[in-house]
Amino acid sequence: MKRKYGVMIATWILWFISILVPLFCVVLKRVPQRFLTVQFLVILLLGILLCVQWIWLRRAERLQNTAIRGEIEGAGMAALQSMTVPVILAMRTGEILWCNEIFRSRFAASRSVQGRSVQDVIHLNLAALDQNRDLLMEHNGLSYRVHAVSSVRDQQEIIAVQFLEITDILRLQHEQTNSRPCVLLLVIDSYDDLLQYARESEKAQVSAEVERVLEDFMQGTDGVIRKVENDLFYAVMESRHLHEIMNNRFHVLDEARQIRVNDRMHITFSIGVGDGASTLAESEKFARQSLDMALGRGGDQAAVKTENGFCFFGGASKGVEKKSKTKIRSIALAMQELIENSDQDLKDICFNKAHEMYGENLPEIVEERLNRELNSIISNGFAVMYIIAQKLVWKSNEDGYLVGSRGSVGSSFVATMAGITEVNPLRPHYYCEKCHYSDFDSEDVKAYAGRAGCDMPDKTCPVCGAKLRKEGFDVTQATVSRDIRKLALSKVPGKNGRQKYALLNHQDHQMAEKYVGILREAFVSMDQAQNILVIKTVSGMAMAVAAALDAIHFHEIVGCIAGDDTIMCAVRSVDDTILVMDKLRKLIAG
Repeated sequence: MKRKYGVMIATWILWFISILVPLFCVVLKRVPQRFLTVQFLVILLLGILLCVQWIWLRRAERLQNTAIRGEIEGAGMAALQSMTVPVILAMRTGEILWCNEIFRSRFAASRSVQGRSVQDVIHLNLAALDQNRDLLMEHNGLSYRVHAVSSVRDQQEIIAVQFLEITDILRLQHEQTNSRPCVLLLVIDSYDDLLQYARESEKAQVSAEVERVLEDFMQGTDGVIRKVENDLFYAVMESRHLHEIMNNRFHVLDEARQIRVNDRMHITFSIGVGDGASTLAESEKFARQSLDMALGRGGDQAAVKTENGFCFFGGASKGVEKKSKTKIRSIALAMQELIENSDQDLKDICFNKAHEMYGENLPEIVEERLNRELNSIISNGFAVMYIIAQKLVWKSNEDGYLVGSRGSVGSSFVATMAGITEVNPLRPHYYCEKCHYSDFDSEDVKAYAGRAGCDMPDKTCPVCGAKLRKEGFDVTQATVSRDIRKLALSKVPGKNGRQKYALLNHQDHQMAEKYVGILREAFVSMDQAQNILVIKTVSGMAMAVAAALDAIHFHEIVGCIAGDDTIMCAVRSVDDTILVMDKLRKLIAG
């Protein structure tokens, strides 16, 4: 090919020289006319020769490339034929054009497959193949990863399909999954209460029977179990054995109930299990969360936490639920531990609600107030309590229960946007639900500064003509609780189902003096989980006791939520929680 290009270059040089010679002759004006004519004929012939050489060289290159491509394709087909991986070439319609020998031996039993459909041979739908994602299939007890590559030739799409056997890899993965260590925490429910009046010989007998049951439980698992405390056992076993126990519905729970104390009460277990964790430490964390959930649901059951959530087994006994002192604490701790993204969740909930009310571009007063409150709440670690309150209020409202929110939520714009309270603490203003027009600064609005937005006159939106919503109570936390108590206001259900504050009569106002008596009569118990105080009351008296707490005005309490017989109070710190509990004990004792 280089020689061919050399001849062409020599011809081009001669053609160029033949052009220069006549030019010099014309300049000298001493060349006969006949010579010039001959010279022009030479130039024309050389030009034609150059064109012919160029066309011939291009054709030679195409022939050479075709030959090389044919050699490559031949070598490629030979390589595909000798590959140890099954390969087929097929049309998009599913017709098999070619396959190598190993595919024929594994999938076609040495029969001819050319011209047959892929679906008929190996039950594979080519239309389901994605070039960016492999498929898994099984054939004759072997597992394959199927990978496809398509190309277009002669305006026809051809798909090359490769079958990579991964049977051993999947077996090893399955073996690794089944051999992962799982942590089990086993607790004897209400151990101290059960054995409080038992003799030492009875305690030893119960302990021996418990250990025997647990040894039988661990037998055949190749796991280990250790007694950490009198009522706490720590066990580790492989995941394969745990799944067998789960299939048997944790029969150890039934066996434990056969152990009697004083021939009256029976032993029950609460079991927390961590499964599917990537490390042993994470498995232990899962087990502790599961144990909290099992205790919170009343005990006498097993809770298994995996990466996909919780599974529960047992729960036949009801006696533990009555006396378990750990139930309230475990519920609060489980809730606090499960809400891992409370900071971001609170931000998302608040800003989504703000955009829903005020539009994509928030008014400056709204955005500034939200950011200021959120920064304070999150930096002081209160976001998790706001999320707990939000979930409790939303769930209560869904079930048709009215919820009274007290404390600092009365002036918290974050609490309003989170749906914890309906009080909007911004100054009075209008906003449009349809086009999100808002008015905070007009003269009509400023005239109601320091007052309630609901007292403003009705208006229509100047943008879309819809009726404007009236919002805002221009008050601060320094005055909310005090003014509500001073005015003897109480939250009652309105005509539209929403709650509103109503003025109490003189007789109701005098009831404030009896709040302490109500607290003493309705109080049942209390417990703490870090800075969350949970108070149990007589059924139906939680709202009254919460009102009594507001009347007493503990400055350590940030806010509280009351249900039917339970009050959850968010306290500023753990030390303040202990202080409030001490004050309540003294107050109740008189």
